[in-house]
Amino acid sequence: MAGADFSGAVRSNVDAWRKAMAQAEKDAKFAAMLALNQTAKSAATAGGEDLARTFDRPTPFTRKGMATLRASKSRMVATVFVKDLQARYLLPNVTGGVVKPKGRVIPVPAAGRRNTYGNMPRNYLASLRGKPNVFSGTINGKAGIFQRMRGGRVKMLVSYQPQTSYRPIWNFKAVVHRTVMATIQVHYENELRRVFKRSR
Repeated sequence: MAGADFSGAVRSNVDAWRKAMAQAEKDAKFAAMLALNQTAKSAATAGGEDLARTFDRPTPFTRKGMATLRASKSRMVATVFVKDLQARYLLPNVTGGVVKPKGRVIPVPAAGRRNTYGNMPRNYLASLRGKPNVFSGTINGKAGIFQRMRGGRVKMLVSYQPQTSYRPIWNFKAVVHRTVMATIQVHYENELRRVFKRSR
């Protein structure tokens, strides 16, 4: 038996080990991709919940502004973001600063009618045009849309502002970062167990 050749058996074992390791690496990468997507989903949910707490009665459209870009096998990055339309008016509440109008002024509701969410109803300005007791002008240095009341009193419905100032009240990035740090390890371990269980 001194001259026996065991090279075939050893080579066979090494090949099986390499195959198993390659599969394990593939499974781990797939689990990581799933975990990234689950983490992004958790962060988007947390962002939406924080938005609802931060803003006064945000509309359903605003609350649906959170979105994710899923990771893939070729792109191991998941992204959490605010959709373009909602970002246009939410961004000043994140960064702060002064916003100037696209036109001459920014119409801001004063004593006029507001909807359930505290905003001017859609087409509200258009509905005011042509009403006999409503006019646009400047009174005591304040420009806007006014309504003549009984007894000669005048009430401002809409104020014309040359610009609006915002404070940074919504720390979107901090909410996302905090959620990612708190959940990514849990999601990865859960997905890893599921993937390895299916591979058995």
